[in-house]
Order: sequence, then structure tokens, then C-alpha cells
Amino acid sequence: MSRPLIFIVALALLGALYRASLPGPMFSPSAVKVPPGVVLAPDVPRQSEPEQKLARSYLDVQMLPLAQYQFTARVLSLAWYRMGREAKYSPVDLGISWGAMSDSRHIDALSWSHGARFLNYRYPDQPPIPQTELNQQIANVHVLPANPQVLRTIEALRPGQRVQARGILVELRGSDGWYWRSSLTRDDTGGGACEVMLIESISAL
Repeated sequence: MSRPLIFIVALALLGALYRASLPGPMFSPSAVKVPPGVVLAPDVPRQSEPEQKLARSYLDVQMLPLAQYQFTARVLSLAWYRMGREAKYSPVDLGISWGAMSDSRHIDALSWSHGARFLNYRYPDQPPIPQTELNQQIANVHVLPANPQVLRTIEALRPGQRVQARGILVELRGSDGWYWRSSLTRDDTGGGACEVMLIESISAL
């Protein structure tokens, strides 16, 4: 093998090793096909007072518990982030839905995308269900993994799957005044409407 070829192979191997060290799957997962007419996750997420209200450390910031939170929902999409301060704490956003919006008939009527840590959707004419209900039945969760197993489980998730997760909605506070606070309602939209969630356990059903 010639020296230039050895160099190219070595660079490729180093690139592959570096990519494998980053959070997220090597390749985008294929979606699970769910026939229309099936409400995969009928129940709304459950929220209650936090069991522990004292702030604690999360990496190099303080984390203030705001509410206990758990959901059984359909995975709409996953978006992985490696740039920006938020990515240090939350490497992935999990787009989820429940109620009527967990039915493929309504999901497929929209086009979906992630951008700037938002879950975005478009429809050509009219929303498949009333706009207010649509907004109340989808969410973009900024995931703070509580442990490596949570991150590995999320890396294996596929759009269309039904998942169950449990954890805490939180606010992160940096010593320089930076903060990132979770929404505590399901009917808000725009900036600040996403959930910032320390996920303690998650599984595909």
C-alpha cells in the first residue's frame, strides 16, 4: 500500500472514530410505519410537583427542579446538536405527540422539520385538526440525559415508535447569568415553549 493511500485510510479511520465518539446514531434511523387510524398514544403527559425542590449540579451549571414529568408518546423526530452552549447539556431534541396527533393520518398531513432547536411543521391548506388542539398535542423536548443508558436508548429510537419516559422539568442556571428554563404548560408556542427535561428513564414500547 502506498504512503498516500495509507494516509487517506488513516484519516478515514480517525474520522470514523471521532464520529463514533459523538452522541447520536451513525446513520439516520428509518421510521416505523404505523397505519392511519391508530391513536398510538391517547393520554396527555402527566405533570406534578417536584419531589425535590433544591437545586443541584448538572455538569457545570445549577439545575432547579420545576415539576415531575412523564409521558407515553409517539416519536415524531429526533434532532442531534453538537454546537452551541445548550448542546453541552442537551445533545438531542425529541419531537413527540399524543392524542389525535399520534395518528399517522394527521401526522402525514404535515411536513416536519427541526431547526434552531424548534420542532416546526407546515400544512398546505388547513391543519388536520383544530390549530389549538394540534399545538397542545405535540412537543419538542430538550433532553438532558440523567445517565449514559438514557442516551444510548434515545440513540436507538426511531420515528413512529411509542415511548415512555419519566423525569423532571428543570431550569438550568450558569454562574454568568445564563439560564434555560422549561415550559410548564402544553398549550404555549414559540420561544420558551419547549420542555427542558432531565430524563431519568426512557423505553420504547
